[in-house]
Amino acid sequence: MKKFLTSSVLILLMVQNLFSQNLNNKRVIGYYNWDNSSYPSTAIDFTSLTHICHAFLWPLADGSLDQSQLALYPDMITAAHNNGVKVLVSIGGYGTSAQNTGFKTMVNSATARAAFITNLVNFIKANNYDGADFDWEYPASGDKANFVTLLTDLRAAFNANNIPLMTAAVYNSPSAGYDVPKLNTLLDWIGIMTYDFTGNWEQAGTRLINNSALYSTSQQTYSIDKSVNAWIAGGMSKSKVCAGMPFYGYLMNAPDMYGSITTTSGAKALSYNTIVSSYLNNTGWQYTFDNNTKTPYLRNTAHTQVISFDDTTSTRMKCDYINSKGLAGTIIWKIAQSYNATSKANPLLKTVGDFLLRSNVVSVVPSPDNAVPGDYILSQNYPNPFNPSTTINFSLMKEGNVRLTVFDALGKRVAVVVNEFKPAGNYSVRFDGTSLPGGMYIYRLEAGEFTSAKKFILMK
Repeated sequence: MKKFLTSSVLILLMVQNLFSQNLNNKRVIGYYNWDNSSYPSTAIDFTSLTHICHAFLWPLADGSLDQSQLALYPDMITAAHNNGVKVLVSIGGYGTSAQNTGFKTMVNSATARAAFITNLVNFIKANNYDGADFDWEYPASGDKANFVTLLTDLRAAFNANNIPLMTAAVYNSPSAGYDVPKLNTLLDWIGIMTYDFTGNWEQAGTRLINNSALYSTSQQTYSIDKSVNAWIAGGMSKSKVCAGMPFYGYLMNAPDMYGSITTTSGAKALSYNTIVSSYLNNTGWQYTFDNNTKTPYLRNTAHTQVISFDDTTSTRMKCDYINSKGLAGTIIWKIAQSYNATSKANPLLKTVGDFLLRSNVVSVVPSPDNAVPGDYILSQNYPNPFNPSTTINFSLMKEGNVRLTVFDALGKRVAVVVNEFKPAGNYSVRFDGTSLPGGMYIYRLEAGEFTSAKKFILMK
């Protein structure tokens, strides 16, 4: 019996180690542009990133580069490289017809394409970038072949000049302007812009939906899951697909989520930091978590405005989806929007780093078709005894604030594993006891009026 238990523990530890290695292979790509005064390189949590896309260069019709929208920031590039993070220059962005016209004219002229390639290679080498990210919003069907030609020639030039990375931010569906199988061959990854499913451009009378839903419903047409599946079905390898995450939301005029937008007046984008500081804990706003789309929203008590956004709970769920789907990782627009200059915290970025890059925290949540648990449950951890980590499972029959705490044998609190709002569902959290001495410990779950505790043993 003892031999069987020992073998079981070893097998479980091997499985956990393999899963940890898988997490460490993910890419977390954060977009960064004109934030160098309010969000300098000294504030960036490089441990939660693998790449930065520095935005934006614009292509001009003759193949030259418009640098007017890119604040060169060599300190950021140096700091990133010192922390093992690669930096790409991002080309394009959204906002003006001139940007799209420059792309379209350049890409469809052999002379302009050649000039652009030369100029871009020289720019990357002169400024110590690791590659280029294309954010053309958006190529049309008539641009598809020449866009591939540009990327093919550029890849050859990059290889000749030891420039490793060429990527693209793409629309939420593989539209007619993309030759998906060719992009799959030429690019290191694509970042699907799975956000802006709603926004302050929507007209009165339009149904309000979530900014970046994880799953679709009868009322939520667009979702990350739908977009990812469409790109994979179109020929993109899932190992090259990065799902987009927004660190912002939208304040919209509507009586409730999925209600009709009443007016565009005052509708606006809000950073996550602004939402937390000005709305989330405001008594005039009520928090709701949509368990079907896996996204939160706030509604004012007057039932006239709604804020669609992402918090640490929905961000964790998106990380879980990326892990379970075997995707390459995520792109984030943009990392500064979750940063609080007073506390020096960046909670959404840390959440992504924890759940995609670090092996000591894992959360598993149900897919939309799973039934909500009928009770609160705190399960016995596994393996038990453990060294150095173990998994704790629990179920919540209702949404609410959850606290999972670890105490030593004398009742002294040694760790807070979970302390946040969570929707109803099934959860799995890995606890790492590396910093603790061996011995017996107690873990306790508090959720609403439910409280339960169990013992576990750390062997060292």
